[in-house]
Amino acid sequence: MGQLRTATWRLRAAIREHSDAPLRTRHCGLTRYTRSPAVLATPESAWWHGSIRCRARVCPVCWLGRRQRAARTICWCLSEWERDTKRNSRMATLTLAHGAEDSVSLTRGVRAAWRRMQQTAAWRRYRRGTGLETVVAEEVTFGANGWHPHLHIAALQREHGDVLDEASRWFEAWADAVRRELGDRHEPSLEHGVDLMDCAPGTYLAKLGLELADPGAAKSGALGWADAHEPDEFALEREARRGRVRGMSPLELVYRAELDRYFELMTHRKRARDITYSRGLRAIRDREPEPALETSELAVSAADYELVRHREGDLGLLHVLDIASTNGLEAAQEEIARVCLKISSAG
Repeated sequence: MGQLRTATWRLRAAIREHSDAPLRTRHCGLTRYTRSPAVLATPESAWWHGSIRCRARVCPVCWLGRRQRAARTICWCLSEWERDTKRNSRMATLTLAHGAEDSVSLTRGVRAAWRRMQQTAAWRRYRRGTGLETVVAEEVTFGANGWHPHLHIAALQREHGDVLDEASRWFEAWADAVRRELGDRHEPSLEHGVDLMDCAPGTYLAKLGLELADPGAAKSGALGWADAHEPDEFALEREARRGRVRGMSPLELVYRAELDRYFELMTHRKRARDITYSRGLRAIRDREPEPALETSELAVSAADYELVRHREGDLGLLHVLDIASTNGLEAAQEEIARVCLKISSAG
C-alpha cells in the first residue's frame, strides 16, 4: 500500500497545474480548512485530518480511496451471497472491437450496450429464471489500438445451472446489444467478446481491487508504472511487436505525462458510475457493517503544518504519514519537529 500511495500522491502533484484541473484538486491534500490539523492513525494506515479533500474523479488520491473502498464492499457482497446461497460466484469480462480511430466516447457506448442487453426480453427471462445477480465494474485502458473500454462482472446465479455453462447465451446477448448500439464495426469476436471464469470472493478482490485502483498495475504485476524509472515512450510499441499488447490505465496515463488524454477520459466519465449493483445485491450491500477502527491522534500546530507544507510539499506531508503508519505517532511527531528545526535553522 505504501508504494501505491506514494505513486498516487506524486501523480496528484503532477496534475495540479494542468489547465483542466479543478480548483479544489489543486488544493487537495495541501490546504488546511482548520486551525488544528492532526495526524490520525490506525494499526494499518495514517492520514491527515484538517486538510482539504477534493473528492474529484480526476484526483488520483481521492479516486483511489473511493475505488478501494468499493472493492472491499464488493468482496463483502460476494462473501455474503455465497454464505447465503451456498453457491460460488463467477466472473464475466465483456469487451468489444475497437481501433485507434475510435474516440473516447466509445466508453459511453460500452455502458449503453450493457443497458440494452439487460433490457431485452430474453435476458430478463434468463435473469428471472436463474435468479441472476450482478456487480458491474467498468475498466478503460488506452493502448496501441486506442481506447479499450470493457466490463468486469461478478455474476451470481442462484439456481438452475451455472454461469460457466451459459457462455453462448452471454455472447449472443452481448454481441447483439453491441451491434444494435454501436454498429457492426464494434461487434465483439467470438474469441474475446465474452470470457467466463470461476471467481471466489478473494480472487475477485485481488483482481478487481487492483484494477479499480490501477488496471495497468494489476495486469503488469507489480505497479511497473510506479517504479523509480523514467517513462519509456516506446514500451507499448515494443510490447505490441512482441504480441503483448497492454493498455495503459488512467493513472499510468498521468505517469507517462499523457495529461490531455487523461482529462479527456475523466471528462467523459464525469457522471458515470464505476460500480453498479443489481437489486438483490444492493440489499446485501446495504447490510455491510461500518468498520470498527481504533484511531489515535497526533495534534499538529498550524505553524508546523505550514512549515512542512511550504518547504517539503506533498511528499513532506506524505513522509510524515508513512512514519506514523510504520513507526507510530511518536516517531511522526519527532519527524515533524526535526523538519521544522531544520527549516528554522536554514532560515
